[in-house]
Amino acid sequence: MTKTELPGELEAPDMATNAKGVIAVATKEPFTVIVRDAEGTITRHPAPGRVFSMSIDPTGRVWTMFVDADPFVVDGDRALPLEGLVGQNLHPSSITFMG
Repeated sequence: MTKTELPGELEAPDMATNAKGVIAVATKEPFTVIVRDAEGTITRHPAPGRVFSMSIDPTGRVWTMFVDADPFVVDGDRALPLEGLVGQNLHPSSITFMG
């Protein structure tokens, strides 16, 4: 038997779902965003810090905001950083998609 969980997966500070069955879970220690897509494929993405907020858009992309780190979006098997959105006078506080 192969152990599949990461350390920290028993504590998930945030999770998100969408109507198409995509599920995203943020873990801590290590900071990780785990995404299960609508077909059941699971991907794990190292995160730059503690997750503050997550939301999944209608196409299944996971938009993730962190405490004191630039956000990123998970699109399929890629985590794309959205650099420059956290700065001295700019700190986004949430992201939400309706529908």
